Amino acid sequence: DGPWIGAYTRRGWDPRTSPEEAKDLQVIEFRDPFFRTKRGQLLLKAQGGDAASDHYFKQPPTTRTQAYQLHDLQDSFVTELVAAAPPEEECCKKFGWVGTCVMEAVRDRLTIKSHDMRERAARATAGKAG
Repeated sequence: DGPWIGAYTRRGWDPRTSPEEAKDLQVIEFRDPFFRTKRGQLLLKAQGGDAASDHYFKQPPTTRTQAYQLHDLQDSFVTELVAAAPPEEECCKKFGWVGTCVMEAVRDRLTIKSHDMRERAARATAGKAG
């Protein structure tokens, strides 16, 4: 568990000792609020666990919870936010070197971006049907 869960690092390297280097390698587990809706529940059932995941957030998540490394998120707002945020005084077991406020801002951005991508896809599908 922790802020680097599932992340690959160099053998023997401890991210807790290198704040600047380790900051953008942290993992955020994003829980997409879309899957709390009826439409989201139906999509999960229809996919049946066969959905491919996207680690760069170029498309909306296909599962309730999706893990992303901060440096993989191809979003200029997130990149600039994480780069500009000074590391915390101590490495937190839950949030690592990136503060709670920054991680919440990243989650908010992913929520908005996911919603926007789903809306655009729905409009494109409706345009093709009409």
